[in-house]
Amino acid sequence: MSIIAIIFSILKGYVEIAEWYTNNVSRYYYIAINFLTKYIPFSLTEIFFIFLFVSGVVVIVKIIIDLKNKRWGDSLKRLGIVANMVFSTILVYALTCEMAYNRKPIDLPYYEQEVESTYFKDVYNYYADDLNYCTSQLIFDEDGNVHNNYSFKELSELVHQSAAKCINSDYYFSTTTYAKPLISSLIYRELGLTGVTFGPLAESNVNYMATNLELPFTIAHEVAHTRGVMREDDANQFAFYVCLNSDNSYLRFSAYCLYFYQLGLMANTSYIPKEEVDSLHRLDDNYYYARIYAAKYWKQHNLLQKFGDWINSFYIESSGVPSGTESYSGGTETHTDPVTLKLVPSKYQKLFFAHYFSHV
Repeated sequence: MSIIAIIFSILKGYVEIAEWYTNNVSRYYYIAINFLTKYIPFSLTEIFFIFLFVSGVVVIVKIIIDLKNKRWGDSLKRLGIVANMVFSTILVYALTCEMAYNRKPIDLPYYEQEVESTYFKDVYNYYADDLNYCTSQLIFDEDGNVHNNYSFKELSELVHQSAAKCINSDYYFSTTTYAKPLISSLIYRELGLTGVTFGPLAESNVNYMATNLELPFTIAHEVAHTRGVMREDDANQFAFYVCLNSDNSYLRFSAYCLYFYQLGLMANTSYIPKEEVDSLHRLDDNYYYARIYAAKYWKQHNLLQKFGDWINSFYIESSGVPSGTESYSGGTETHTDPVTLKLVPSKYQKLFFAHYFSHV
């Protein structure tokens, strides 16, 4: 197994090999295993890791007893069992999905043509009006928490419906994963994690204690992983575009709450006249209240957040993404051309443009 792991780690560094492997091995594995796991209403991922954890603890306790009784041979055998359990899990994960971390860039309809700043006010107001419409269709608590009237399966179906409408590329696997609520959501909440996808089981697992504002986006993000999108920034962009294109106000509101600020970066006095900035449409107060509620919520539940961030960052880095958890913000960077002083749009702004110019 060690030789396989070494060969695999070398090969995954080549984009062409990673793309071929993802399309010809991982793709069909995911489709096959997803056909089995999507109909199981509970998380097999949780069961697997609970079994792995309990088994590991039992073996370690027995190793301690063996050492205390000076049964050196037995303790070494048990230590080998623990090592094999961990290494086998890592190897299976690597063989099923790790190649996808180095595949070609995600296939999304980024608007690559130059957009003159004369459009910025209209683009901003177009989305501001839609955000306000979405807000008017939703119910909010006094503290700003938006209501969620859907089950995880219903939200998953809405995500798939939207993806079917706006994502038409062979880049993605044809899986239809239904998100599953994690029984251990309390732990995930304190770790600051909203979801997890375990490749060998092709499951989208979601922390149901995350804020309602985040649930649609999180489901779309985890679904992206089961469709062959492993890099976190790519999965975020997939989730954003899918939610933005949904016919459902709740899904679009989720996308706006996370990335509407990108339009604010676009439509400011750096790129448009002050009188145009003054004519930008005002956003519904509930939008701000919902974002404030989410920020406060996570500040109240951060007992293990640093540890959770460390684990997640270590996992992402070991998969071949050096920036670790910082990669989640990939694609949000905006720049000003030093010569023309024009906006060099971020990937999210390009997705906003793509949606806008296809609808007006």
